[in-house]
Amino acid sequence: MLLEQIREFEESLVKTEFIYIAEDLLPRGGYKKTHFQADETTLNYVSKIGKTKNKIYDQKWIKQSIIPKITFNKNNIDPPYVCLFDELILQVLIKEYIGNNSGNVFNKILNYFNINENYYDFEVLSEKAISSGYIDLLIKRRHPIGKDHKIIIEVKKNKSRKKDIEQLTKYMEELEDCVGGILVANNFTKTCFKQISKTDKKILFIKYDFKNLDKTKDYVFQDLFNMLNLNIGYQLFL
Repeated sequence: MLLEQIREFEESLVKTEFIYIAEDLLPRGGYKKTHFQADETTLNYVSKIGKTKNKIYDQKWIKQSIIPKITFNKNNIDPPYVCLFDELILQVLIKEYIGNNSGNVFNKILNYFNINENYYDFEVLSEKAISSGYIDLLIKRRHPIGKDHKIIIEVKKNKSRKKDIEQLTKYMEELEDCVGGILVANNFTKTCFKQISKTDKKILFIKYDFKNLDKTKDYVFQDLFNMLNLNIGYQLFL
């Protein structure tokens, strides 16, 4: 993947426009520990400051472009051409599906948590760092004013268990302005539903699967995206 620097600037992080990044850096241990992600408030701000980067990059070393494939069969792994399906890939699929489904899924989620606002006023962000761990996905207002409505999404590739509910509940208790949590998995144990009765937190179950999936084949990302199916409110139909 090629990344191009668009703007350059020197700014203090001690600004309200950088609050999402600043909150993320402290639990991660600073700049050099790992990546961090900006929300729309930050992106809008940095698009107006500094100056445009005009450097021309030497791309002679690029011999070919590839479209990586995703496999469910360990025998087919051939990095970087064929990669094994894992939780990180699933997180990106879920994020894209919620954000690019004409608002259908987004509206169902907001309605479940009694948020009577337009889905396009919200965004889905990847991996938010907090002191007790890393939130897989986070739904928040694009431009929060006063109190926010945050929803934590915990993604599990396989069957979800009691400990996943405990982990999600812990994250919800720590995150300020959190109104609920979502647990995404390909199935759930009975102990998951029993654990729900022990907490006053509002949790939504979403069961995922891929329509007509053939695990002997390899797929590009868009194939899996088109095949992805989310059963929202799974526990309500048991």
